[in-house]
Amino acid sequence: MTWNELLAYRWLGNPVERWLLAAVFIVVSTVVLWALKQLAVKRLSRFTTRTRTEFDDLLVELLSRTRVMLIFIATISPATAVLTLPQDAHNVLRVVSVIALLAQLGIWGNTFITFWTERYARRGEGGSAGTTALSTLAVLGRIALGGLLILFLLDNLGVDVTALLAGLGIGGLIIALALQNTVGDVLAAMGILVGKPFVVGDFIEAQGLMGTVESVGLRATRIRTLNGDELIFPNRKLLEGTIRNYTRMTERRVDFRIAVTYGTPPEKLERIPAIARAAVSQHPLVRFDRSHFRTLRDWSLEFDVIYIIASGDFNVYAEIQQQINLELMRRLDAEGIGLAKPTQVVEVKRVRNEE
Repeated sequence: MTWNELLAYRWLGNPVERWLLAAVFIVVSTVVLWALKQLAVKRLSRFTTRTRTEFDDLLVELLSRTRVMLIFIATISPATAVLTLPQDAHNVLRVVSVIALLAQLGIWGNTFITFWTERYARRGEGGSAGTTALSTLAVLGRIALGGLLILFLLDNLGVDVTALLAGLGIGGLIIALALQNTVGDVLAAMGILVGKPFVVGDFIEAQGLMGTVESVGLRATRIRTLNGDELIFPNRKLLEGTIRNYTRMTERRVDFRIAVTYGTPPEKLERIPAIARAAVSQHPLVRFDRSHFRTLRDWSLEFDVIYIIASGDFNVYAEIQQQINLELMRRLDAEGIGLAKPTQVVEVKRVRNEE
């Protein structure tokens, strides 16, 4: 049998030439994709060691999780399109290829969820309760991913998923209405974990209350006040209001007053801004802003003193303010300038009786 006769030989209704063409397409596609995967993983792995971003690590992880066998199976259906086969056979091959493709998508989706969960867990931004919330959200994400892939599979199997989606939508709406507060808290927890308005250990103010964040749970966030009380905020309610995060302050603006007594000579009053500047500027973390004669009070002459501290730490501010206060008292005392205190002067006059 010559080579041409061999290629023309028909097997299962198709010449050997077409079978070889389909086989070459499958093998070449698989080998090329495998080679591209290996090359990309190798190059990107070297690149990730020189960067601080984590998204290139995610890309490497996704490529590493690409399964060559699933790629091989996924190429069978398009490769056999050149063959004349029964329609049922084509349908079976198409379904097998779709299953392989969906399995690969499931692996990628699970890898992304795992990467996201571990990324936040490594930062320790939720504490033990936060870890539980992350695990729960990861499980919900995998359930949603699995449900979506199953719907795609059923659609490719010829099942009408419109009615199923309608039923799921109505059922989901009923459940959401029945558990709207719980669902709102869960979604708010996701917003906190993703948006990070605060993390565990931050000192925040919310709804007029202040404290240190101890944990971010699936339903509530726990905050410890300075008095030792534990505040439990539902996540939904917490995000509805304004949150002030003191821990993320990069610097602090301080505005205080100096009140001196009436009767202080004008030439001494003129020296007070310079005295304030000298007292404030002696600390390396402080940047003096301004000092001015502000106003005349009922019992004192008042000066503004404003400076900036290059730190958001309250303890640092308290220590610096104490040093400034002591230095101001020494310098004002040396100048003979007295600090005012609330006083009232009552004048009593004798009224003569004209009679």
